[in-house]
Amino acid sequence: MDFPYEATGYKGEHPKAGNLLDYAIGQYDTYTTLQLAQYVSTIANNGYRVRPHFLKEVREPIPGEDQLGPVNRAVNTEVLNRVDMDEKYIKRVQEGFRQVFQEPGGTAFRHYNTAPYNSYHIVGKTGTAQNEVFENGHKTETENHTLVAYAPFDDQKSPSQYSFLILVKVWDIRTIITLQRESLKLILT
Repeated sequence: MDFPYEATGYKGEHPKAGNLLDYAIGQYDTYTTLQLAQYVSTIANNGYRVRPHFLKEVREPIPGEDQLGPVNRAVNTEVLNRVDMDEKYIKRVQEGFRQVFQEPGGTAFRHYNTAPYNSYHIVGKTGTAQNEVFENGHKTETENHTLVAYAPFDDQKSPSQYSFLILVKVWDIRTIITLQRESLKLILT
């Protein structure tokens, strides 16, 4: 990673029978935002895991001109490994991601099946985790809403151009949908 101090997630330490349900719904271990983005990128890239990086290139300035100069340094994509999994299982996960956004009944379908979102060919996964926040001795129930996705999805004939994650803690469900939709517009247009 070309960004210092990236944290690791939390791995559950006590695998007891009572924790299995938390594990089954993805709430036993926790992952950083970057780990989730790398996960969706690995699915988008047909199981190839790449090293995350922020920097694409550094360019030389052109004094007095309002344009980009020649590339001084470029950061190429580095493939770390390939997930040791049969291709048919990766395709199955990709199809599940597609159904979440593009099929009636998918958890993101009703929110993203209108213009301009349906033209982006987004696929991904939504998630919700309940959380309690204590402030001044008062407990408030909140939810963490996560959307990991990539676009465009074109039967995986070519690599996806964008993988992204949007994570928002909200007290009102209408807020999350608005924030996620507006974020997607900014990312994909």
